Parts: sequence; structure tokens; C-alpha cells
Amino acid sequence: MGIEFFDIYLAQLSVLIPLIVGLSKRKYLTTPFKWILASIFASTLLEITTKVMAYFGGNYILFHLDSLAQGFTLIPFFYFSLKQEKAKRLLLISLLLLLLIELFEIIMITGLYNYNSITRSYLSVLMSVLSFSYLYRLKQDVVLVDVHKYPMFWFCLAILMYYLANFLIFFFGFQLNQQSVLDFLFAHRIHLVILIISRIMLAIGFWHVPKTRHLWS
Repeated sequence: MGIEFFDIYLAQLSVLIPLIVGLSKRKYLTTPFKWILASIFASTLLEITTKVMAYFGGNYILFHLDSLAQGFTLIPFFYFSLKQEKAKRLLLISLLLLLLIELFEIIMITGLYNYNSITRSYLSVLMSVLSFSYLYRLKQDVVLVDVHKYPMFWFCLAILMYYLANFLIFFFGFQLNQQSVLDFLFAHRIHLVILIISRIMLAIGFWHVPKTRHLWS
């Protein structure tokens, strides 16, 4: 009951925090930031749909939609944040690979009504690498001002924290589940806490939008 209460009333509702702050600052948003807001909006719809479909015998199909929604909103976020044409082409290729991996997993491996572990692992690694690389570049370029005032710092930090934790918990989750149900539930709770923290970071990023322009926009 405790973990269910935590899941429903804290983790899932936490998506409203960056959504509300982002919408309140929407007239200041540059193109990359609009894609972040689109990602949060998609997450909000999926959170609602997940609860509705849970009453009709399961919601595994939403995991496939969620992976594609994340990829097709967050990859454009990085795409429009960069100016290098080579990097942009690589991002387009990574987006195409996401779609192909998802289709392959549905058709050849799990089907539509099972958890898409391969696609989610690929997405988690991709987002972790992109966000870490961007943070490293931001730290190198911003030398005269406080990097914590840049929205991109908070957005990338939130993405890195969530997807890195998502990958690690998924990677070790099966082993924990085999050892002890309590260990698995504890890891699940850690994942929910990180999810809430990452969404708070997204809200902080939106809060800083009017104070500074995007570094490479």
C-alpha cells in the first residue's frame, strides 16, 4: 500500500510541476525548450492514460508509445540546440534507429503487449550520452557566468539523472527481483524519487528561461 500511494500521489502527479511552470513561461520559450515542454505534455497524457487503461486489463502497449514519445520529443530538443550539421545528422540517424529498434522488438521479440526492454535500454543510453556531452560542453563554454542560471544546465541534468538511473535500475532490477522482492521494491522507490527530482529540475530550468537566452540559440 505504501509504495502504491507513493507512486500514485507523488511520482505520477509530479509531472504537473514542470508542466505548469513551463506553460507559465511559454512565451519566452525557444524552439529547443518548446520540445522539452512537448515531452512533458506527452508524459502527462501518458500518466493519465496509464491509469485509465489499468482498469481494462493492462497497459503494456503504452510503454511502446511512451518510448517513441520520449524519443521524438527529446531528440529534437538536442537537435535544435546544436548548430553542427554533422551532429544533427547523427541525431536524425539515432531517431531512425529508435523507430527501427521499436518495430523490430514488437515484430520479432516481445510483441505489442509486452515490456519493450531493448528500446528503453537504447533510449536510456542515448539520452545519457547526449545529456552528459551537452553538460560537459556547457561547463567548458560558460566560464564567466554562473552555469546554474542556464536552463540547458537544468534540462540536461534532469535528463541525465533520470535516464542513467532508469538504465541502471533496469539493468540490475531483474537480479534484485530474483534475490528479494523487498530489494526490488526499494530500487523501484529510488527510481520514483529520482523521477520526482528530475521533474523538479525541469521546472527550475523553465523558471530560468526569462533570465537568459539559450547559449547556442
